[in-house]
Amino acid sequence: MAQKNTLTTSMTSKTTPVTSTISQLKPNVRHQTLLARVVRKWYRPEFLIPNQHATIEILLLDIEKNIIQATVRKLLVDRFDPRVVEGVAYKITGFKVAENNGSEVATPQPFRLYFEIGTLVLQSPNSPIPRYGFSFQEFGDIIANDSLDKHFIDVVGQFVGVGELKKTTGGHPIKTVKLENIELNEGNDPVSSCITQITNEHTDILSTDNILSIKEIKYCQRAGDYVTLASIDDLESSIGWYYDSCKLCRTKVELHQDNLWHCKKKQCDGFTKGLKTKVPRLILTA
Repeated sequence: MAQKNTLTTSMTSKTTPVTSTISQLKPNVRHQTLLARVVRKWYRPEFLIPNQHATIEILLLDIEKNIIQATVRKLLVDRFDPRVVEGVAYKITGFKVAENNGSEVATPQPFRLYFEIGTLVLQSPNSPIPRYGFSFQEFGDIIANDSLDKHFIDVVGQFVGVGELKKTTGGHPIKTVKLENIELNEGNDPVSSCITQITNEHTDILSTDNILSIKEIKYCQRAGDYVTLASIDDLESSIGWYYDSCKLCRTKVELHQDNLWHCKKKQCDGFTKGLKTKVPRLILTA
């Protein structure tokens, strides 16, 4: 009698990663997916080599209006820089979730994301995630709460002055910008406070001598960068009150499928080549 051998095999199927919110992300778990919008993107310069990028830092906003910081390390900067555009929503898969520490911690979240060589970034053009993730802080809370000094914060105030350009002990140019609270106290006097902002002494627009009123700007015949001191009377919500412009010629730009901003002016280099960044410009009426 022939002996019948039974061969048992096991089969595993690959499952599609479930899209998580920021609050659901867990460290040391692979193949997590996040749907989020890039609300801010900036570069951290290489130590002693300011014209080279050490990392790309990104703030991601999800549908629950939570914000988390993401970091792209130096070796992957060229890979992800053109693929991640400020203001665009993405479905991101295959990142690392680790403890939120380092020299630049932008959010109070316990974790941050790290892009890896296998991280997949796909645009989500119809995402319901809002464009901005503001979380405004009261001036009094900023002064009273030392923990707010550790992270990025949002404020609303009236711009009333700029201090002299100075340098820190580390050699960084720094300037004191004075903001005045729009709300009035019991004596009808504006509540004011000062905040500081790291600036670049070579490109700081606030140090220009080209100071004009809104009326003078309207009739100005010479292109250039100008500074004006004004109070916000009202916000126009029926039409856009700013537009994304070309940094070469200031014409309106549009985001194309190559993740570059293309100028609408055909004579501009930004029309054919595209630009990695755009410049928001205000629409003034007087």
